[in-house]
Amino acid sequence: MAGTNYYANVEGKNIATSLPLNKGQSFTENLQSAFSNSPINKGEISAEERKETFQKLVLDGEVLNGNGLSSFNRDYFKNGAPDISNVDTNALNLPSPYVPNPTSPGPGSLDADDKPAFEGAVKDPQTVNSQFGSGNTSTYNPAVSSKKLSDLKLGSYLPGNSGGN
Repeated sequence: MAGTNYYANVEGKNIATSLPLNKGQSFTENLQSAFSNSPINKGEISAEERKETFQKLVLDGEVLNGNGLSSFNRDYFKNGAPDISNVDTNALNLPSPYVPNPTSPGPGSLDADDKPAFEGAVKDPQTVNSQFGSGNTSTYNPAVSSKKLSDLKLGSYLPGNSGGN
């Protein structure tokens, strides 16, 4: 839980020895009973091997044919995160690099390239810079945050910190 000072138990931290549990605690005795054939509970895989496998299979590398996508790289910056400073708002008819064009392409067209420029007023994203919770501002550049998120390793997450800062 972000910002609550409770840590997950991937590294065996915050293990309860009796019930009831506090937030973020695990009760190993119940887990061993429920999953008695787990290689973790049988001692067939070390904590370090488990972390390495998790990093490899969940956090790093490319996924092929998953979740309706032909490919997706978990190293986010390799997916082509946009660099906000390079968005040509005039060529794309955008009121701001942070706001999609709300106009319609007009009668008979479904092509977004036919949309005229938006002539209305939008709030300046630099001055409306608030969001719920903790983390980066809404104008943080995805080209920067995606690289920082890709560099995260299991165990480097901190409560109250989104990681892309």
